Amino acid sequence: MPNQKCNPLCPPFIIYIILSVVSLLSTIINTSSSTTTKLISVSSGLVSMALFGALFYWLCYTCHKTIAWVILLIPVIIFLLLLVFSLGLLSSLLTNAENKKSNEKK
Repeated sequence: MPNQKCNPLCPPFIIYIILSVVSLLSTIINTSSSTTTKLISVSSGLVSMALFGALFYWLCYTCHKTIAWVILLIPVIIFLLLLVFSLGLLSSLLTNAENKKSNEKK
């Protein structure tokens, strides 16, 4: 599809821009951090927003929407995997603790 141009405003690009703006606004509104920390956070957020925004724009413009969705959803997938792993670990620890208590009572 080298000659075909797609709509650069595909859903992954729009979702990324919305999430980035909300993140920047929450960083600005956060009152617990100092001015220097807030300035560094906002400036690094703007740089990453510009870089990833350009990446998503290019991916959508060149009709690589599937890759854009995968890149957008990687943090969610990693979070879910970590959540499942930690819940499995927690349940095994609780089961071991219960087994230990029941063995001590006998």
